[in-house]
Amino acid sequence: MELSVNEKKQLFALAHFSIESGFRPTQQSEYKFEKSDTLKTKAGVFVTITIDKKLRGCIGYIQSNEELSKTVMDAAY
Repeated sequence: MELSVNEKKQLFALAHFSIESGFRPTQQSEYKFEKSDTLKTKAGVFVTITIDKKLRGCIGYIQSNEELSKTVMDAAY
């Protein structure tokens, strides 16, 4: 699957929002954006978190019944 630069930025923002919402549950609970057809595709994902180039966590799903955007948010959280 090929992702555009904009789609990659959107997925990064979604992952960041999902992680942050876990620490600040009183803030906005929904990230609003226009989904491209690619981000609506049902696909597995892996999310890797690094701090100062050191691995802090990695989790993912080989397959998903959810849209790519939601799967990224779930894995990041």
